[in-house]
Amino acid sequence: MANEQLVAFLERRVEMFPGSGALNLDGLLAAMTVPGSTNTEVFLTYVTQVLAPQLWKGAIVVMDNLKVHHAERVKIAIESVGALVKASAPLSFDPERSRRVKFLPPYSPDLSPIEQCLSKLKQFLRSREARTLELLDQAMADAVNCITSDDAFGWFNHCGLFT
Repeated sequence: MANEQLVAFLERRVEMFPGSGALNLDGLLAAMTVPGSTNTEVFLTYVTQVLAPQLWKGAIVVMDNLKVHHAERVKIAIESVGALVKASAPLSFDPERSRRVKFLPPYSPDLSPIEQCLSKLKQFLRSREARTLELLDQAMADAVNCITSDDAFGWFNHCGLFT
């Protein structure tokens, strides 16, 4: 019974891909999976231990409107390495209101390149059919490496970031 529960748990986790990831034009920059949901503390751990060491001075980190992204400690951690924090928001050119920023809804997959990336990662993980934590960890490492710079460019372009 314990093995059946583990398989069911792993199948749900693979389907949902809990964790965090950062994408740039070279591919997946930093990724971390977690055995549960992401809260502010989990996201802060990701930012300080996984993402920040990969950032460079002047890098721009774009985040959507997810509540955990708005924690002041997250912004401080990103800016401490010289990177800038921006809300994932397209500029709206309204002649009556000049230029202003509008936030995307918390879940906007058509406007977020990382959502396209996560879709490819989940497809890869399902194809590997990992049924133990060890196999899942190996599959995740392989999945991260299957994201190419061509993929990333296409996803950014698809989301209208180069038009």
